[in-house]
Amino acid sequence: MTDEQIEKNDDNDLAKTTEAEKHDVAKPAKARAKRSRSKHANRATLPIVLLVIVLGLLAMGGHYAYRYYLETQETISHVQRSQSAITEHNQAFEDGVVKRVDAMQARQQEMTDYIEVLREKNQHLRKDWLLMESEYLIQLANYRLLFERDINTAIVALESADRRLRETGDPGIIGVRKVIAEAVQQLNQIPQADLAGLSLQLSAINKEIDKLPLQTPDPKSKAVQQQQTEPGGQHVESWSELPAAVWRDLKGLVEIRDHQAPIQPMLAPKERFFLIENVRLQLEQARLAMLVGQAEVYKERINTAIEWIGKHFDNEAKITKATLENLNKLLNESIAPPLPDIAYTYRALQKYRLAREQPVKPTPKDEVVTPEKQVN
Repeated sequence: MTDEQIEKNDDNDLAKTTEAEKHDVAKPAKARAKRSRSKHANRATLPIVLLVIVLGLLAMGGHYAYRYYLETQETISHVQRSQSAITEHNQAFEDGVVKRVDAMQARQQEMTDYIEVLREKNQHLRKDWLLMESEYLIQLANYRLLFERDINTAIVALESADRRLRETGDPGIIGVRKVIAEAVQQLNQIPQADLAGLSLQLSAINKEIDKLPLQTPDPKSKAVQQQQTEPGGQHVESWSELPAAVWRDLKGLVEIRDHQAPIQPMLAPKERFFLIENVRLQLEQARLAMLVGQAEVYKERINTAIEWIGKHFDNEAKITKATLENLNKLLNESIAPPLPDIAYTYRALQKYRLAREQPVKPTPKDEVVTPEKQVN
């Protein structure tokens, strides 16, 4: 190859290298220009996007605010409707209460007028009530005294009647209070027996009846009598006293008595049991009769018991003598003394009430009215 060709080739290579370098230099410039244009485009669209976002947020906020406003308005209107309904209800309730109060006041006024009329018709209403209570108490005192012989209750009833008559404050009732005081004084003067003590004495005697020895001794009565006469028994202290003790026991097996009266046959155990029970029954009936104030029945039952004890039991025994003595003391006790008739207290009160209910007659001018005439 010639030098010209070589130089020509070198020039071509140099030109290619220069073009390539120019081409390489032109590529980054285009890229930078493109990037700069994209940056300018992004900077131009960013405010628009932000504006759109802000407008969207404002639109959403406005929408929710509008909905909240509508709900608030609806709630306010509902509250106002409720308040108006409550106001109407309260007004209706107040009107009803006012009407009821007016009706009650009118009814109360009617009742007041009616009470005033009653007071005008009967100015002594409390006095009449106290008089009726006094009348009942006086009747109760008469009943308790007449049918049950209860002196203490009769006194309490009369005193209660006198207190009620005193509360009336009527001077014209002094005469009735006077007869009540006389009746109470009479009742206080009546001697009252100790019924509780007498009842306990009869009960104590009744428990000891089975210990009484029979007039014709039986084995049980004999054993009881020996226990009473020799409560401690006889003890042998030495062998030397044994024969004497055996001889005493042998002599006790046979007892010879001189009976001047006719001898009664020995009672069988059943007959002795029924005899004791009959005597106890008589004493129990006497105790019950004493508690109810039946003096005749009381004395009759005790007399029967005394008669049977004296007839069938050994009157020489100490326990029999003590029993008969106690029964005779109880027989002489006055369990039902005579009672006064206090019916005049009721008649006095009735006379006062009749005189009070009669109309007052006009008094002549020339007649002098005395307290005695007013009472009569």
